[in-house]
Amino acid sequence: MNFSGKITHSVISFLQAQGAEAGEIFESLDLPAEFLKDSTSWLDAHKVENLLQHIESLSIQKLGIERPLEKMGHAAKDLKSWGVLDSVLRMIEKPHDIFLQPQRFISYFISPAPPIANINRGENSVTFDVPISFEEYPRVATYLSAAIEAVPLFMGLQMAEAVWRQNSISINWRQTQSLLGEQTLQHRQMAPEVMQTLVETLEKTEQALREKTRELERIKQENTLAASSQVPQLEELKQFRRQYEDFHHQVLRLQDYFTRSQQLITILVGKNRLTSQVREAMKRVDWELVQESFPKVTRELLNKFENKPNEIAEIKNGEDNKSSRARDSRQPWLPYS
Repeated sequence: MNFSGKITHSVISFLQAQGAEAGEIFESLDLPAEFLKDSTSWLDAHKVENLLQHIESLSIQKLGIERPLEKMGHAAKDLKSWGVLDSVLRMIEKPHDIFLQPQRFISYFISPAPPIANINRGENSVTFDVPISFEEYPRVATYLSAAIEAVPLFMGLQMAEAVWRQNSISINWRQTQSLLGEQTLQHRQMAPEVMQTLVETLEKTEQALREKTRELERIKQENTLAASSQVPQLEELKQFRRQYEDFHHQVLRLQDYFTRSQQLITILVGKNRLTSQVREAMKRVDWELVQESFPKVTRELLNKFENKPNEIAEIKNGEDNKSSRARDSRQPWLPYS
């Protein structure tokens, strides 16, 4: 499981705004700094939890910030560290549109998107279960709870209340008058250019996925030939691991892009803006087929090649053991002296 770079980018931006030095933040971490500050990246779940533990200690002990992860989540609107999600939330007029589809919001921060169960929707509340317990990732859960509470701030409303207990999340919010001016609300209207950009993004995403698929197939074929003809060298194994990790990262990034596209389509349909022009654009890219096939294709790709680095390592270890036994058999027998 992976957590989004939106989390790490937010907490790092918050600390730097408080005057923390980069050396203190990245001290003793085994995560690339460029990924930590990339809102489109996906990072190992346990490593992100460890990072937040380090940042929590740094905030309390050296910066004197109490309940730092909550403050970081509540500051999401001002930090502007969520990438495209920041823009999406600013286009939405009511938190109702986000909170009543919790699986969409959660998928921006957790990959693969966890299944949501036992959804109970009220007029201004929702409760649901996720297969991730607060006790397993307490600091990530604390940040995400605070981030959920901050969603209405993007719409000029008061913060919501979110409680994450074990595997259950409950959210309550107030549907009060927006504090935004009329001019600001008008800027939120969906422009035709947005739909055109969405279509172009989908086409580029599909093309990028096809290219990545061909690239991985090429890597797989080269590896099969190498494994059958000779023992892979250590440097080759490291190179393949780097290639696989890059591919895995890029597929997760494509999933993130696609989730954003789905969110924009949902906004369009929800605002009754499904015009003939929009219908034609969706038909041209065969949106229903894309929406149905894309998650399955990316999941199959990740599942298919998930264990390849380990399989190569096992092959190499097996060949090394054979070579070692062959060398031992050639040693002369010597009696004990």
